[in-house]
Amino acid sequence: MSQSTNTHLLVYPFPGKGHIIPLLDLTHHLLRRGLTITVVISDIDLPLLDPLLTSHPSSLHKLLFSEPDIGPSSHPLVSIVIASQQLLFDPIVKWFKSHPSPPVAIVSDFFLGWTNELASHLGIPRVVFSPSGALGSSVFHTLWRDVAEINAGNGDGDENFLVSFPEIPNSPEFYWWQFTQLSRDYKEGDPDYEAFRKAMLANMKSWGIIYNTFQELEGVYIDYTKKQMGHDRVWAVGPLLPDEHDLMDGSRGGSSVVGPDDLLNCGSSFIPSGFEDQVADRGFIVKGWAPQLVILRHRAVGTFVTHCGWNSTLEGVVAGVMMLAWPMGADQYVDAKLLVDQLGVGKRVCSGGPENVPDSVELARLLDESLNGDKPERVKVKKLSQAAMKAIKEGTSIRDLNIFMHASKHKNLLVFSHLLDPSIKPVISNHDTFTRLPFSRFWPYHPLT
Repeated sequence: MSQSTNTHLLVYPFPGKGHIIPLLDLTHHLLRRGLTITVVISDIDLPLLDPLLTSHPSSLHKLLFSEPDIGPSSHPLVSIVIASQQLLFDPIVKWFKSHPSPPVAIVSDFFLGWTNELASHLGIPRVVFSPSGALGSSVFHTLWRDVAEINAGNGDGDENFLVSFPEIPNSPEFYWWQFTQLSRDYKEGDPDYEAFRKAMLANMKSWGIIYNTFQELEGVYIDYTKKQMGHDRVWAVGPLLPDEHDLMDGSRGGSSVVGPDDLLNCGSSFIPSGFEDQVADRGFIVKGWAPQLVILRHRAVGTFVTHCGWNSTLEGVVAGVMMLAWPMGADQYVDAKLLVDQLGVGKRVCSGGPENVPDSVELARLLDESLNGDKPERVKVKKLSQAAMKAIKEGTSIRDLNIFMHASKHKNLLVFSHLLDPSIKPVISNHDTFTRLPFSRFWPYHPLT
């Protein structure tokens, strides 16, 4: 274990395991390189952080906030983002000013764009952590930048209205129905929608962005993001993976994770009546947070039917298994396009859900074909898997992680940000302490798993 330095970062994940876990994987890498880190986290999500707190008792700290009370909302994500700013801004400022060695930067989830304003107020830079890939976040940003024009162009609300993004490499196109309901319901001038849009657009004004991706997977989109931001402070440090020990002991998913040795004894109350009996002789059902990466790496797994959330996409690539894409929402349609149309490591089996299901005959055919060892998709994903492991061991990802770590450790973040933006100035703090934030916790809108 590395000895802690005085360099201190504030890490702020968005609620939901699909957002928290990859940012905690990054946190683990930074802790091992000697940084001191405080994580903003809720009481309910604290079990996800506990293993790291045990391993790094002197260099990792928690800033807790409590159980939520969010009222009914047609769009919970908007309510969560707005409430987080209203409830956490002032207490975090108070904590920061009372800390004897306050953070030199904030690393926060891309849904927390308002932390740009918080960082500016504190006189430190804010770095975005994107739980989506570089392509997904590029589409997301452009969509919210142009959402009023896009919606106006589809005045009739045609579900099959085709939206093009010609400025993004490979000019991706998506149907109207593939966008989230939130963007389709956007109302120009509505205070809540405008506050959410402002927070999303703030990401591209941040001091830098960290992506859980790697050059061989999304190099063209990483370069595009650098051009859009006007600088090179875009770090691709993925795929972020836990230690082998964490994989096997189940600590990565918290208390709901199912250990590899317990997989055959699992059940679930979220499946149709009688389903378990139908598959009893052919498979099993996992209840809780499955150790997916362990499963995918097993030699018996040949194909991965996936909804194409970014975490699952990366884990499928790392495991080197062909993917059958069944995107259902969020960034999953973008990820499926990357996997199937651009990288050629998968096939589509269905789109939309859960009301849509694949044709059983077609799915059986694709599953059978996918097991052919010479199939192009299997060959390509094996090569991509090798590239992923090289990136994090001796390649571009470990390079980018070390560059970011070095800048943080030597406090160059604050120096460089002041040179670029004179409004960012150090804040003098006293020596009082404050470690609990007295507000409500808010439930996640959707995890990117």
